[in-house]
Amino acid sequence: MAKDYSQRIPSDRDGTPMTGLPVPFPAIVTTAREAAATSSVTALNANTTLLEVAAIGGTGYIRWAGNQAASVVAGPTTTANFDNVIPAGTVRQFVIPRSVMAIPNYNANGSPSIVGMGQAEGLFRNVATMGVASVLVTEY
Repeated sequence: MAKDYSQRIPSDRDGTPMTGLPVPFPAIVTTAREAAATSSVTALNANTTLLEVAAIGGTGYIRWAGNQAASVVAGPTTTANFDNVIPAGTVRQFVIPRSVMAIPNYNANGSPSIVGMGQAEGLFRNVATMGVASVLVTEY
């Protein structure tokens, strides 16, 4: 299991992290949800370790989901179950948390199997999103 599994932020020639800049690599997958008043679960790419979430025109919410049946409930209710809030007009980045302990994956003949970084590290493989306007998700 790798100690640091997420993508790196850029650094200058002296190795000092350069915060506040866009990520220095292309997106793996992008998802746009318009007027998402109800939640929807997105299956993450096997190699995704970092999410960038933008809320356009209203507040957005996410919940780390272990399976496709999970959903996010937001607002002033007693059943609210969101993990993170993205204020309207902002972009936030999230390192995908671990959902289970990483376990080496072996194929039928006992050799190590090649899997994506997300599976190898035991990361959540789905994210539920919800927002009253647009919620844009970029996977890195």
